[in-house]
Amino acid sequence: MPSNSDIGTAETVNRFVNEGLLITKDALELLRRSATREIYEKVVSNAVRMAKEERASTVEVKHISAAFALSKVEAAETGRIRTVPFAKDVEPQVELLYNPSDIIPASDSVESRVRYFRSRFERLERILRSRPDFSSATPVKEITGGDSRGLYKTIVMVTKKENRRLVAEDLSGSATLVFPKRASPDLEEKLSYLTVDMVVGLEVRKFQGVLVINDVLLPDVPDTPAVKARVPIVSVLISDLHVGSNFFLEKELASFIEWLSGTKGTASSREIAGSVKYVIVAGDVADGVFVYPRQESELKIVSLEEQYGKAAEMLSKVPDHVHIIIGPGNHDIVRDAAPQPPIPDELLEELASERGNVTLVGSPAQVSLHRVKFLVYHGQSLEDVAASIPSVEYSRPHDGMRLLLRARHVAPVYGGNTQICAEGEDDLVISNKPDVFHAGHVHVAGISSYRGTQIVNSGTWQDTTPYQANLGIRATPATFGVHFMKEGKSTLLALTDVV
Repeated sequence: MPSNSDIGTAETVNRFVNEGLLITKDALELLRRSATREIYEKVVSNAVRMAKEERASTVEVKHISAAFALSKVEAAETGRIRTVPFAKDVEPQVELLYNPSDIIPASDSVESRVRYFRSRFERLERILRSRPDFSSATPVKEITGGDSRGLYKTIVMVTKKENRRLVAEDLSGSATLVFPKRASPDLEEKLSYLTVDMVVGLEVRKFQGVLVINDVLLPDVPDTPAVKARVPIVSVLISDLHVGSNFFLEKELASFIEWLSGTKGTASSREIAGSVKYVIVAGDVADGVFVYPRQESELKIVSLEEQYGKAAEMLSKVPDHVHIIIGPGNHDIVRDAAPQPPIPDELLEELASERGNVTLVGSPAQVSLHRVKFLVYHGQSLEDVAASIPSVEYSRPHDGMRLLLRARHVAPVYGGNTQICAEGEDDLVISNKPDVFHAGHVHVAGISSYRGTQIVNSGTWQDTTPYQANLGIRATPATFGVHFMKEGKSTLLALTDVV
């Protein structure tokens, strides 16, 4: 490897400081040890962009590692680019951990809803009771009927929240709890995240018959390292194609597929394309018909079958060695209520017959790819989260996705914009921690990481619609997520970054 002793510490620190960022000691050492002068600027630029996309104030090892992967340092140093895609020689390893393919429509009876919410409570209660401090949580009935004073821990479902009061219940009964008048900033923040229908752990103090909240514990995912693949392959994450819409970016999607095929792009970006083993689509493949009033005036293709035919035609041009996983969204021809079943096989028959290596999943679905667990969910509930919690912005979907991980539920709010199939077991509970949480729906790309889980909202392939413009929403079209499976890190790329 060429010497990089001329890359100075002060020079590098100042490069990041000038961008308003700090850099950790370990990240600095990795950059100086591994970067040659020839690729130094490219790695620094990529690391700066990734950190800023996450709204991070400090560049860490993960940013430098992902920047090296993006820059494909190995190829630059050896001076050669593979003519045969690396991923072509890698056998796919696809396992469906959860796929709502056989879910039946809800009966919409009182009994079915009782069973559904009981299932939600019991599943999340088990998660909370696995924490040592809540393993012996006290039922609500014992607290309300016990001594006049005491400190208790209990597990409840929130049924009402207003005027600094909560009404909550468990299987034994219900109670009204009050927020303390002088809550700490930490507790105020926790209380602000609570929405109706969430299951949470509460520490409460009972004084003169009044229950005052001392602390809040969300079910949360454990803080554990992400699983990584043993081979340097890549998963590309896309969503919201909206094929058939007047605003569908057909040329851009075609250009993206050409990049995947290795016929477009810079040498380093083609090297990434050659490592792509999986493409995961998180819903809204077609724009649909009669999804919203007067939609027909915004359609270029008015036949639903032709919309899916066009989507199948385009996706069939993705290289044969790339396995495609497709989930549904609210514009697709499946029921709106979550969990959604997969898009019917016959609508994408051309795609399946052309390729064979296509997996249709529902939403949400959990898929293991080379042992890396992906939670794929279209993301309708992000609207409810943004409407319920002031600190969660529609323009930062990754913040809402982080809250879903903390709540351990992809749609915690019942009765909002998100329709939920309230029948039997609540399969929207996030029982197993994912390594990657991939969603779309809001048409605004966002990325972050949380407790070892990479969070990616992959934007859209549709330009900003008049409806979105009226709401002040600016779409981020022709963007996609890239998960480097051996490194366990994700980044967002725009089409202009690779072609």
